[in-house]
Amino acid sequence: MIVIDPGHGGKDPGAVGQEGLTEKEVVLDISLRLQALLDPAYGVELTREDDTFVRLAERAEKANDKKADIFVSVHTNGFHTAAYGVETFHFRDSEEGAELATCLQEALIEGLQETDRGVKSARFTVLRRTKMPAVLVELPFITTPEYEEMYRDPEMLRLCAELIADGIYHYFEG
Repeated sequence: MIVIDPGHGGKDPGAVGQEGLTEKEVVLDISLRLQALLDPAYGVELTREDDTFVRLAERAEKANDKKADIFVSVHTNGFHTAAYGVETFHFRDSEEGAELATCLQEALIEGLQETDRGVKSARFTVLRRTKMPAVLVELPFITTPEYEEMYRDPEMLRLCAELIADGIYHYFEG
């Protein structure tokens, strides 16, 4: 079982681009595409399938209740000035989480040809409260104008989903 977590949603827009595109819109689109790409034999569920607000603890609880094999939270990064690259987080005490994060990071860096901001550990609620290998992917910065424009292109959203799927498959095949 794979649980995909489209970050933010509902009253929480996440990062917002200069032209108004929201992180919650972009990551939901990518996550729905990712769900469609992954082999249904794995069993794939999302923590939200529309523009609803889901508490962070509920996201982790859903993955735990489903006894998921992995948890992948999808985000776009944001910053108050132009910033570049991709980074992927895992819970600090999870070696398997670090391995999953590395697989996703490598697939995204190679496929997007982006700056590698690294694989990092963090104590985010969705990483700390899940009982399986869990990662939080920060795709390129929606607050940087060229990335915001990039996220308006359905082909780029498809590519992001494909690269995350590639990283997941590499992890399972590893």
